[in-house]
Amino acid sequence: MKIAYITHATIPGQSAAALNIEQMCRAFAKEQHEVTLIAPWKLWRRSSWRGVNGFIEFSSLLSVERIFDFPFVRRSVFDVFAAKRALRLGVDIAHCRKLSTVEAACGIGLPCILELHSMYDVARSPEASRRIFADDMLRRVIVITDALKRDMLSFLGVPGIEKKIHVVRDAVDTDKMQAALAEDISSPGIGYFGTVSLAKGCGNLLELARHLPNVYIHLVGRIDRSMARKLSHWTPPNLLVYGCVPHARCLSLMKSMQALILPNPEVMIMEKGDDIGRYTSPMKMFEYMATGVPIIASRVPAILEVLDENCAVLVDADDTSAWCDAARQLLHSEEVSSRLASNALGRAAQFGFRARVGRVLEGLA
Repeated sequence: MKIAYITHATIPGQSAAALNIEQMCRAFAKEQHEVTLIAPWKLWRRSSWRGVNGFIEFSSLLSVERIFDFPFVRRSVFDVFAAKRALRLGVDIAHCRKLSTVEAACGIGLPCILELHSMYDVARSPEASRRIFADDMLRRVIVITDALKRDMLSFLGVPGIEKKIHVVRDAVDTDKMQAALAEDISSPGIGYFGTVSLAKGCGNLLELARHLPNVYIHLVGRIDRSMARKLSHWTPPNLLVYGCVPHARCLSLMKSMQALILPNPEVMIMEKGDDIGRYTSPMKMFEYMATGVPIIASRVPAILEVLDENCAVLVDADDTSAWCDAARQLLHSEEVSSRLASNALGRAAQFGFRARVGRVLEGLA
């Protein structure tokens, strides 16, 4: 199948969205699809100037097309040019991550898939969403949680679109994870990976460090402004802050930890103002599962769609003492840690990116 993957994201990049897109393109190519990534060339982002060999292993089935992104022009201009480029390439289908891209593609008769990880686009443009979801050129909508599908159907109220919306959860590159070697670090402990933000429950990690002074807490990822302000007032001596590190090293660091933590609250208001707490199915959760390291996670509905008490210690998101008890349990009970880690590793096998690609395209080829 000949596929165009169209994105507004800066590629390559360290964001979860950028990593997801790169790994999806890699998986499409490994499954013998002919893939063209159509991404913006942002004059102010040097990484966006690179061709395929700059960020993804060489494949004769994968190419990159860049379209200049004007910083003060509406993003819909990029969408129109990207859709027309895909049409000229003669692709069978375009995989899109924005409603505006799908609108441009449908307008020129280009079949497409829309992948959404939150209600943000749909809630901003309800009438346009209803029109686009009913368009025959939109062949499939991919969402990452059952809750997102339910809320989307309820919000849109468009008859007949239920069969068009498919729940396909995020994934992990199992080949990369198996190849990653645990980094030899002098102070293993509990690791958190991803954007370090109060909105994502990272305030609990400060409390964890305070209550467990003999346990090292590792924060690996971009520090957002809310957390930077918090850390400027007080950083516990056993809290190790790494900042952004390359994804390959993240995988090695994950494997070196004694436990991995996912402190998501049920409500997660992000910088754009959208609440992703009900819908988040973070890629790091699937990476955690594939490490063979035990997991502590919040008992919130979005997480419970994937994890249960057979493969993680689950605690209430706002119960500091429960987080501390969970950490002590995993650090002091090898039997519990090994059992949970083994169960999570077995479950991770069904969430590989190549399997995800198959579910995304099932019935469309």
